[in-house]
Amino acid sequence: MFRELGESWYKALVLVLEGLEQQGLPALEKMTASVKAVRETLQELRAYVVSHPFADAAEEIRFFKMEKPRVYALLIYAVAAFNLEQQRPVATREELRGYYLEELEAIRRFFKQYGFLYAYFRREMTELDHLYFIRGAEVQTLLLPEVPEPDPGFSTGADYLFAKFIALERQQEWLIERARELEPAAVAVARKARSLRWTGESINLVELGYGLYESGQFNDGKAGIGEIFSWLEENLQISIGIPARRFVEISRRKRLSRTKFLDQLRDAVNRKADEGDAFVPGKGNRKLD
Repeated sequence: MFRELGESWYKALVLVLEGLEQQGLPALEKMTASVKAVRETLQELRAYVVSHPFADAAEEIRFFKMEKPRVYALLIYAVAAFNLEQQRPVATREELRGYYLEELEAIRRFFKQYGFLYAYFRREMTELDHLYFIRGAEVQTLLLPEVPEPDPGFSTGADYLFAKFIALERQQEWLIERARELEPAAVAVARKARSLRWTGESINLVELGYGLYESGQFNDGKAGIGEIFSWLEENLQISIGIPARRFVEISRRKRLSRTKFLDQLRDAVNRKADEGDAFVPGKGNRKLD
């Protein structure tokens, strides 16, 4: 029940925010209206949660891990976008690009500061859900940030941090696009000249990305799964979504092989090798072992 209601409220809120975006309102007015709309939705959610007990712990965990954070993330993003715009310097293209890159670095530092929980978020881990997403659970850790205005009846140890992760990932995508638009002409031309796009199915790239991560192919095996997929998305011009959620699609395969795409790659390489072996000059076209 909570899942369906959360989805309904979230979709309705997104429509309201999209409408505000299309009105071309001044930045402060748009931010104020956006924050008001999100707060109203959060208040409605809180009232429902307080008056309708969860069926079990699993339902409570899902609500505070998934439903509330994605709504709260819209509030965090609206405020962050306004502040970013207000603090933007009147400067040259190069200086403005530097400003965006500094903001990107600040986001990366935040992800690194909460590295364990960010990995928990990205990989959709569940082992500590009973501590992070159950109201009143005692979490003895320094990994969690201070929560603004904690509400014992409507907050848990990590729901705010998950909301912030969602908002910052969205802001990160926006900053990357703005920084690219301000690249020096020579760099932009060079990028375009060597640009490659992933035109296969995105789920295939998920297989490949996890294969590269699990086998430790980047940075001597020290690169995180989030870093790898961010790099793949940026350089191959594709949106993958949250890798862990996409990997669930792979792990649930019954009829298809879990490594369907990697199997195709292996078969393609073997075919190419067989073709080469069959026509080696000077070897009488004898196929090699």
